[in-house]
Amino acid sequence: MVKLEVTHRGVTRSKKVPVFKSATKVEGLFHVMDAFDKTANRLNFTVAEKWDLFEDVLDVVADRKWTNLTRNIANDQRTNQRFQEERAKLVAAFAEGESPRDTLLTYLREEVTKPRKTEPGIHASRVETLCLYANRLEGNEPELGETQIRKIIYDTFPKRWKNSYKMSQRDFRTDTIQGIVEYMNLCKEMSDEAEEKGQKRKNTQGNKGGSSKKSRSGGRVQESDDCPVHGGHKWKDCSLNPKSENYGMYQRRNGGTQGRGSGRGYGAGRGNGGRGYGRGDQGNRYGGRGQGEGRGNGYQGSSGSYYYQQASESGSQSTGTPSVASDSSRQTGGDSWFVHTNDTGTMMSPMTQRP
Repeated sequence: MVKLEVTHRGVTRSKKVPVFKSATKVEGLFHVMDAFDKTANRLNFTVAEKWDLFEDVLDVVADRKWTNLTRNIANDQRTNQRFQEERAKLVAAFAEGESPRDTLLTYLREEVTKPRKTEPGIHASRVETLCLYANRLEGNEPELGETQIRKIIYDTFPKRWKNSYKMSQRDFRTDTIQGIVEYMNLCKEMSDEAEEKGQKRKNTQGNKGGSSKKSRSGGRVQESDDCPVHGGHKWKDCSLNPKSENYGMYQRRNGGTQGRGSGRGYGAGRGNGGRGYGRGDQGNRYGGRGQGEGRGNGYQGSSGSYYYQQASESGSQSTGTPSVASDSSRQTGGDSWFVHTNDTGTMMSPMTQRP
């Protein structure tokens, strides 16, 4: 910031104005020029004072450009109109290109979309500011009207939100920018709520079975994961893991006492009969999901552990091993000279595509 000071009729008045940094390019220059003009009006700068004080709001690089533009202008030619003309030349020097308006409008129409976390109101204000800046640049395209600005703003919102806007019988051509923003605020609220619920559901599913590590593989237990049943050892070493070398060890040691019987049933069925006749007593009882036509026959192996023989749809039998049950778990391109302003008010390159 720099303090601009003038004295009129013995009264000194001053006001601080931001200094243009060349790194902020055209947008930064527009920002400083607008602040300078507002201060000039408030402190009643004379034309001579405008010419004299404007260089104070420019950094070294911009001041050198301004000096090169104005050094040969005689005092009697330093009018207010000439002042505006020379500032327009300074803008063109930082715009870099024969048609900077066209460049900016192409960027707005083809590359700008609302960042996922940005509030609709903040985003709309940002796009509107760039549209107004475009009208101040040189170019072949005509200046934007209010309806065109509303369309550019509207087009930067997510497709689902725009479809919902249309289905509500709204039309950006007759709506206001504020009206568009208010509707998009509702869309964002609903989207945020749905996202929050989805995240909670995902976390809940990922934690089932005592291990959140399941979520890394879409809900399946990995060989390197801790055992979700017992804990204290890896799943690859568990006697309940069909792929483990220790599979069935507990049953072998205990004569097949443990378990729900013979897999999914003697008749291997989801038919009549509930969940089976017993929990398996020394391999003498059979169980599963009841008798009747079903998914295969369970039988007792020689070691006392149970295996599952899966039936195909045609009724033929094929030997297989049981699978481990698991829970399933379930927002621009090109650099340019325009500058974005971030949340802290600092300037950064705006037309550089950001993730």
